[in-house]
Amino acid sequence: MTTAIKTVWLATAFVLAFIVMVWANIPIDFVVAMFAVGIVMVPYMLVKVLKEPFTAKKTFSNWYEDYPKQG
Repeated sequence: MTTAIKTVWLATAFVLAFIVMVWANIPIDFVVAMFAVGIVMVPYMLVKVLKEPFTAKKTFSNWYEDYPKQG
């Protein structure tokens, strides 16, 4: 598993934990601190995913996987 995928999973888990903590009425200081960390985490995740060295084996001439070109 690449580091970009791990970063996406970490950010997703963080956001879900944040939602649960807001719903569970955790003290506001902790929620605001998590919000501040999340503001940094999401752009970091975005940059990490966009800079991931990835090459696709398919081109537009291959059309779509779920709707192959006929004929």
